[in-house]
Amino acid sequence: MILINLLPHRDYARVHRQQQFLKTISLFGVVGALLGGIAWILVDQWQVYQQQTNQTLLTINDRMQIQVQGVGALKNEIKSLKARQQAVLGLQARRNDSVVLFNDLSRLTPTGLYLSEVKEWSEGVHIKGLTYSNEKISDLLRRLEQSASGLRAPELQEIKAAPEITPGLKRLLEFSIVAATTLAPAASSAKPSKAP
Repeated sequence: MILINLLPHRDYARVHRQQQFLKTISLFGVVGALLGGIAWILVDQWQVYQQQTNQTLLTINDRMQIQVQGVGALKNEIKSLKARQQAVLGLQARRNDSVVLFNDLSRLTPTGLYLSEVKEWSEGVHIKGLTYSNEKISDLLRRLEQSASGLRAPELQEIKAAPEITPGLKRLLEFSIVAATTLAPAASSAKPSKAP
């Protein structure tokens, strides 16, 4: 009978299996390292992309902030222009008021009464003048009150003797009247207080 020794064959098979196992582990290690490297490169690229996106968003945000500030400045400028426009329209509407006021005063002033000063202020008109009698002042007050002009609520502030100009002549009376006016920009319905 022929005797075959299989022991070295088993040793060779075991060594071959170990080599196959080591090759497989090495292959999986290399593949894992490649996959890890690829994943690391992808994550790094994604981080770079995300940082660029964030930087772009910050730049756009800064531009938008500047534009928002510009819009705020434009809104303030528009408000300023509207206020100017209203002021111009108010002045345009009131440009003939002084003429109307002097026309009414010349029409309402009785004979024998002299107006020396007419001042328009925020709530009305301050009128100063000279006359020989209290009746003329009363007549002027009555005419101002009954008038359909822009003057209303006249109030006598003061009557005093005027300084004597020529000795021997009848002494003049100085008077001061305030009257509200609908022509003034801030006319109120109350009676005016003292003139400035």
